[in-house]
Amino acid sequence: MKSILTHRLTAVLGGLALAVGGLLVTAPAAHADSDSCVSYLERFGQAEEDIRPACDTGARGDYFECLGFLEDIVEPRVAVQACRLAGRSF
Repeated sequence: MKSILTHRLTAVLGGLALAVGGLLVTAPAAHADSDSCVSYLERFGQAEEDIRPACDTGARGDYFECLGFLEDIVEPRVAVQACRLAGRSF
């Protein structure tokens, strides 16, 4: 009985360590994608404080919310490209 509990506890702690490690590794990539989005939109004359929330949202994976933030700020084709840059996987 103790052996089974020990194995399960080890497996759970190992999985938790992998999950936390994965978050630490992927977090900088999300920030970099957000920066790519901001840099792209700044080329169209947008101020970072106006567009950063949209780019951060896109970097977190919410493509359509990113577009929603940008719909009144830039042309649709520009918003689509910026949100793609933010998400990189879209």
